[in-house]
Amino acid sequence: MNTIKVNLLLVVTIILASCNTSDKAKNDNSKTKERTQIKTLNDTITNLKSGIENLKYEITSLKSEIDILNNKHSFHSKENYEEIVAKAKEDDVRLIEVLSWRFHISEENHISRSLINNWHKLDTVEMMTYRKKEFLTSFFSDSNLDLITYLLSKNNLYESSKMNLYVNALVDSYQDVDSKFLEELYNLAEEVNDTENIDEIETLLRSVATTDDSDFYKFQSRQATSFSPTFMLYSFWARRHHENNEEIVYDVLRQIQTRMDTIYGEAIYN
Repeated sequence: MNTIKVNLLLVVTIILASCNTSDKAKNDNSKTKERTQIKTLNDTITNLKSGIENLKYEITSLKSEIDILNNKHSFHSKENYEEIVAKAKEDDVRLIEVLSWRFHISEENHISRSLINNWHKLDTVEMMTYRKKEFLTSFFSDSNLDLITYLLSKNNLYESSKMNLYVNALVDSYQDVDSKFLEELYNLAEEVNDTENIDEIETLLRSVATTDDSDFYKFQSRQATSFSPTFMLYSFWARRHHENNEEIVYDVLRQIQTRMDTIYGEAIYN
């Protein structure tokens, strides 16, 4: 009888223990499931926050584009053009119109092609006059720069003609040079047809300019000219230095660059 009781007690104990093990397993599974759900919810929240930040960035970008378009529309309005012209001197307006017609810069007739093909339309007297420091200082007033900016930004001419590449490259290259370099380059370039000077010029250019993969170099390298992009940039400043007008020319280019950045948005010109 006692043996039966002991066996029954053992069976009941085993059953109870089995139930406890089963309950523990269920509790563990439940906790694991809860942890998984919590992790999933946290991941979802993180993704939503990231999505919200992306939307905020896109909204800000869109607002910026709208502001730029509004500025361009306002700047290119007939009323603004009339106001710009009214502020400029009549003779200056006429000169700007004549030069625009002579060089006829466009997407097809981009700045490089235009300069090569149309420079002869300026006679020697005109070229000497337009390069004088006194003329440049007087001519490039705020009102005239406003008119030039208007004409360059109209129909995206500044970009389509590749002028933005030239302006940016010239502004950047001016930072590399000093008077000694410019004088030496000018003296060598004066005899550029003398093949003995070509190696000296290239050596001198390499002392300040490294290989550049900018859009200007890529674009200019495709043009049918006998001059390298590097020589074009630095010889430009060598001539300006010789004429004692490099500072005013640099200032004008920087002002045009800044004004165009304001109208279009800075990023697209870099």
